[in-house]
Amino acid sequence: MEATRQQWEAALRSAREDVRKVKEEWERRLKEEQLEGQRLLLEAQAKQAIHIGNLQAEYQAMMDGRLALLQREQNVETERLRREC
Repeated sequence: MEATRQQWEAALRSAREDVRKVKEEWERRLKEEQLEGQRLLLEAQAKQAIHIGNLQAEYQAMMDGRLALLQREQNVETERLRREC
């Protein structure tokens, strides 16, 4: 009877140790997944920031070109009006 009780206690200790190991492994994997998720998010945010910066630069260049064109047109029109007067 005592031997059976000791066997059950040993089996229970072993089962508890197995559960603890499994829990630790899953917690480690969860931590790794969270870190990977954060890394991917930061990478996506960095790419998005670069893309936004590129779009802003393109838009600024487009607006500068349009402004230069308008100024040239205005200069031509001003010169034409001066000649007519």
